[in-house]
Amino acid sequence: MAAMAAAGSAQAERYSASGDHAYKRWPRYRAASEGLKNYWYPVAFSKRVGRKPVPVTICGEQLFLIRHDGRAFALDDRCAHRGVPLSMGKCWFAGTISCAYHGWTYDLADGSLRAALVDGRDSPIVGNKSVRVRTYPVEEHGGVVFVYVGDGEPPPITTDVPEDFFQPGVRVRGWLRTRKGDWRYAVENGFDEGHSTYLHRGVVWTWIRRKPAYRVVHVEQEGDWLVRTVDDVVEQVDYPGLGTWPHGFRPWQRNVVVRGSVRLPGWVRIQWPDWTAYEVFMGTTDGAHLSFMFAVSHARGLRAAWFGLRFWLYIRWAYMWQFNRQDQQMIEQVRIPPERLFRPDKSVTVWRAHCERNARGMQGPASETAVHLSDGDEPAWDDSDVLDGSDISVAGPG
Repeated sequence: MAAMAAAGSAQAERYSASGDHAYKRWPRYRAASEGLKNYWYPVAFSKRVGRKPVPVTICGEQLFLIRHDGRAFALDDRCAHRGVPLSMGKCWFAGTISCAYHGWTYDLADGSLRAALVDGRDSPIVGNKSVRVRTYPVEEHGGVVFVYVGDGEPPPITTDVPEDFFQPGVRVRGWLRTRKGDWRYAVENGFDEGHSTYLHRGVVWTWIRRKPAYRVVHVEQEGDWLVRTVDDVVEQVDYPGLGTWPHGFRPWQRNVVVRGSVRLPGWVRIQWPDWTAYEVFMGTTDGAHLSFMFAVSHARGLRAAWFGLRFWLYIRWAYMWQFNRQDQQMIEQVRIPPERLFRPDKSVTVWRAHCERNARGMQGPASETAVHLSDGDEPAWDDSDVLDGSDISVAGPG
């Protein structure tokens, strides 16, 4: 018995080590536990930002949003004096924020210290160029506030945000939630075809839409997007000794196929016939993330009104309370590494490899020690059942 137990333990250790080193194929991606920096991110709807500070944590950085004279600002949510959150403060003077603790008052535009309200107008700390709070670049498009989180000059926002948000007359609706679970698992879930035909079998629109056994997909790069395209739909499969899956197949149901896409720094796109669902997942602190869901339409007139009605009565409920709730339950339970991958995970490994080679920067405790793999580098191990995503065009049951 002892020998059998020892053998089992050794086998488990080999299994764990294999699954762990497989994940290490993507060291930069693995290190980005708090997100990808040097990108523009959506952080709030414009209508939610006013004179009262709105705290936000993104990519491990705590900041706050505030509006003055119609313009939105973003600043580091930490007073230079004692580190108290500035979002607890008030706007006693136009274009400034005053700390709730000692009244240090900062300019919203450049973060400079304008006054120390308990030290008088001649306070020597005022005017010290080293005493300021960090400011973040901010832009607003489609009724959404975007903030650049990173170092140096930001790139044009159009390089990071889908073009739908810049179209005249675009209608954007949605919601923002802070959720448990790693942001990377959330993005991978959004691009994972395999779970959609299994986990989501009971959602409301499967009452009239067909859920097959699985779909055969391939992934291609189209501009900034990795696009998952369905090649074939397998309706039912007979598993020897088990039976037929899925149960209760209804051939009269409609078979609706949608295209799923993903792009840096964590946007997932699902294209429906007359509207597009976007969801962007952003790291906050290690083990939590922000989920910003958008329903985007370019409809006009009565079609726009119809889209708005569908959103509030159906789309919002179906996505938030069914799809997203099911996904969230799984994302919270993911425990990797170790992991073992199979053919439907190819879309996930393609995404990981894409991040590994193309992400501008990582945020997380281990990000400074991560090693960048160039296009020509190969892992030092060989594990034939793990797919590294080095080829963009892939196929397999999903």
